[in-house]
This record gives sequence, C-alpha cells and structure tokens, in this order.
Amino acid sequence: MDERLRKILIGAAIAVAGALLTYASDAIVPFLAEHPSWGPALAGILAIAINAARKWLLTQKTEGGSDGSN
Repeated sequence: MDERLRKILIGAAIAVAGALLTYASDAIVPFLAEHPSWGPALAGILAIAINAARKWLLTQKTEGGSDGSN
C-alpha cells in the first residue's frame, strides 16, 4: 500500500474514533446532551488524545519501554 494512502487512512480512522467516542460519551455525560455545540470540539480533542496515545504506544513498542529495559 502506498505510504501516503496509509497515512490518510490512519488519520481518517483516528477522526472516526474521536467522533465515535464523542457519540458514546453523549449518553454518559449529561453536559453534552444539554450543550450539543461542544460535540465537534470534543471529537477533535478525543482524536488528538487517540493519536497521542497511538504515537506513545508505537514509541514504547519501538524503544522497548520507557526505561529501556525491554
């Protein structure tokens, strides 16, 4: 698979995951039901958090852990 296409698909998957988490959190957090305009902002924040976690996990896998013992 072309590297650019792979990066686009990963980015799209992260955006969808953020939107799905926002949708799921709407049922859990009453604030979002009362203020639906916060949904898009929360989706973006969650997508950033997912991407940060993904990059951290990749770093841990590549480096073998943060203390270098693995």
